[in-house]
Amino acid sequence: MNLYIRSVGFRGYSSEDEDTLIHRAMSAAIKSDKVIENGHYQRGIILYGTSESAGIAVFGRLQKDKFIYDTHFPYIVPSTARKQKEIIVVKSSTGEKFQGAIELPEKDMVRVFFISNPVDMLGKLDAQTTGDDIAYELEGSGAVKQIALSDISLSYTGFALAASVLLPAYKKEVGEAPSEKKAGKVNAVSGESGARSEKPGKADAQSSQSTKPYMSVFQRTEKEDILSIADTYIFPGGTESESYVVVGEIIAIKEETNIITDQKIYIFTLLAGDARIEVTVNEDDLVGVPSVGRRLNARIWLHGYIS
Repeated sequence: MNLYIRSVGFRGYSSEDEDTLIHRAMSAAIKSDKVIENGHYQRGIILYGTSESAGIAVFGRLQKDKFIYDTHFPYIVPSTARKQKEIIVVKSSTGEKFQGAIELPEKDMVRVFFISNPVDMLGKLDAQTTGDDIAYELEGSGAVKQIALSDISLSYTGFALAASVLLPAYKKEVGEAPSEKKAGKVNAVSGESGARSEKPGKADAQSSQSTKPYMSVFQRTEKEDILSIADTYIFPGGTESESYVVVGEIIAIKEETNIITDQKIYIFTLLAGDARIEVTVNEDDLVGVPSVGRRLNARIWLHGYIS
C-alpha cells in the first residue's frame, strides 16, 4: 500500500480500495491505448489523472500485448524545471524503482529523489548510450545499476502525509545594520550561520571557532522561534533516502478536487533553500490557512521529473 496517495485525494483508502483503483487505471489505459511505452526496454507507464494536475501513475513491464504491473505512486504534472549538469540514475536491485541523485555545492552533500517518469528517463538513457557507449541493462548478470545523465532538466515534486502553514519569517527592515553580537541567518542547506570569525592559529582555536556559529544559534533559540532563524530549508528526514523535511515560502497555490473521491487537495509551489518544489497535500491533512507569502512545513516524499 502506498500511503502517499492520500496527498492526491485518496485519504482513507484501504488496500482493497487501492487494488481496485490500480486495476481501474490499467483497464482504462489499455482500452484507450494510453500506455506510454518504451519498446527498447519493454517498460510502460500509465498516468491516471484524478484532478487537473495530479493522479496515480502505474509502472510495469510489457510482454507482447500485456501490461504487467510492478509499482504505483502519486504524481503531479510539474510546471517548472531547472537545468542540471549531471544526474546519477540508480536502479533498485529489487523491483522497478529508479532513484536520481545530484551533488549539491554545499559541503559535498547529495540529494536523492524518486524518479517519477521512468519511461521518459529510460528514453534519455537510450539516446545517450548510443554508439560505443555501454547500454543501460535492466536485467541479467550484465545489468548496469548506476549511470550518469548529462545536461538534463529536473523538476521537483513532493507528496506530504501532513503539513502545516507557518507565518512568514521575520526579516529585518532594509538598511538596518546587522548586530555584531548576533549570528546571521542559518544557511538553508548546510545549517551553518552566516557569521564569520577570524582565522584561528591553533587546532584548539579551530575547534572553538567552528562551534561558535552553532552556539550562537542555540543561544538565539532561547528567545526566538527556530523557524525564524532558518526561514526555509530542505533537509533529509527519516529512514528513507527520498524522505525530506521541507520548510518553504509559498509562492503559488492551486486548489483541485479528486474526481473519484471528491476530496480537495492543495498544490503549493515552494521556494525552499536552493530548490523550487511543488508539494501536494490533502486538505484534511493540512493545518493552518494557506496563503501566498506564508510558509509550508511538511515531511515529503521527494520526486524528480527528468526532461
